Amino acid sequence: MKPQSAIRIIVIMLVAFLSTSAMAETRGMKKITTKPEETKAEFTKPARNPEDPDYYALLIGNNEYQHWPKLSTAVKDVEGMYEVLKSVYGFQDSNIFLYKNASRRDIQEGFSQLRKHARDQDNVLIYYGGHGHFDETDRGYWVPVEGATDDVFDYISNDDILGMLAAIKANHKFLISDSCFSGNLLTKSRGLQKNVDPRASRFFQEKSRLASVQGMTSGGNEPVSDGGAQWGGHSVFAFHLIAQLRANHDPYLSASILGNKLAELVANDTASMHGGGVGQTPIIQPIKGQRDQGGEFFFLRQAQLDKKIVVVYVPSDKTEFEETTLESKNIIQKAITDKLSSLGFPFDPITETISASDLGSKLPETLKQKEAGIALVFQISGEIIREATLMWQGKSRLAVGMDAYILEDSQLKLIERYEIQPQVLPIRKWDESAAFLGTQYQRTAEKVVKYWSEERLGQFLFNLAFIH
Repeated sequence: MKPQSAIRIIVIMLVAFLSTSAMAETRGMKKITTKPEETKAEFTKPARNPEDPDYYALLIGNNEYQHWPKLSTAVKDVEGMYEVLKSVYGFQDSNIFLYKNASRRDIQEGFSQLRKHARDQDNVLIYYGGHGHFDETDRGYWVPVEGATDDVFDYISNDDILGMLAAIKANHKFLISDSCFSGNLLTKSRGLQKNVDPRASRFFQEKSRLASVQGMTSGGNEPVSDGGAQWGGHSVFAFHLIAQLRANHDPYLSASILGNKLAELVANDTASMHGGGVGQTPIIQPIKGQRDQGGEFFFLRQAQLDKKIVVVYVPSDKTEFEETTLESKNIIQKAITDKLSSLGFPFDPITETISASDLGSKLPETLKQKEAGIALVFQISGEIIREATLMWQGKSRLAVGMDAYILEDSQLKLIERYEIQPQVLPIRKWDESAAFLGTQYQRTAEKVVKYWSEERLGQFLFNLAFIH
């Protein structure tokens, strides 16, 4: 072979390679470009633990069908979901895989992205908006944009969807399908536990530990509404879904609570569209055959860490107690500020001291002077009791109470209250000295701090980020 021919072949191969790469960039993920995030406060957010759970989302919206009737709302629906997940719930842009007018290959690629990236501890949300199909053998399908009307060959069956879902490693998976005939993806409803507040931290902690694979469909095995201008360019289902996600101000929103709200809202609105008949009713249930353990998918609202906090100590009116608990107060104070720091709150490094009698008049001034949004007020109470038994000479008791205040129309408003169960420690040998009493209180304060687990003090402070 002549050298000129060899060079010519290499150039042709290089051009072909570059052309193939350029073509590949036009398929697959279609990301929305967003503006850089604005800085809301000058503070350093703590480094994220790499073992913390991540959130991933696959969003598919199909309007431009080649053979089926075109839809008008599905693309706007996924764009709306993208924005609310990112801005309200803190989903990272790199963790959202957004497909508009997706082919069968696109949809499979989206599931593949989740399979590659999601880990055992992570949370995965999948949303599909587009045509659905239900054949004579009771099999349901998602219809890609190239799908024919007379052949299911290009469709993605519910069995295929369940298989791809099972292959994703995640502790919590939530599949939302806004399409006709999606109801047979689900199994029987397990319902919510009775006498349980779904907003309580205990509910969140218990349900987070258990694996969950939940599904929500915009209706049963029936046609569903495409909506339109009356619904802001969204489907009726997506309109209410996005509105509920935006309206939530609790730290976490469970999939079950969300689904129950949507069932009522969508059914009412679609019933009126059909002349008062039976409306389209969303269903929220576990997905069959996916090893659901009764856990919950939670939408975790992104904390608004732009409220500066000032910590205020209210001393006891008992002089002797105050003198002997000085070190105990420092231990409690450090635990509070350390937790604020770990949560990423901006706070004033100087703890103010205001007497109980002056709190009403001086606390508003302090908030204004410090340019703070929240005042975190704590107080210590306790006693040392001489009570001889066979093993002990007495016991020390210490309790801490915390109140959070904001200014509303120049008036103090109590927004949160936290009272820890008093902690008690036995005393082996008795001593009347102030140093001895101070040491006993200090030991008890250390027990108080130890008792403040992540679910207690951390949860109380975390809730402050959602005060509006």
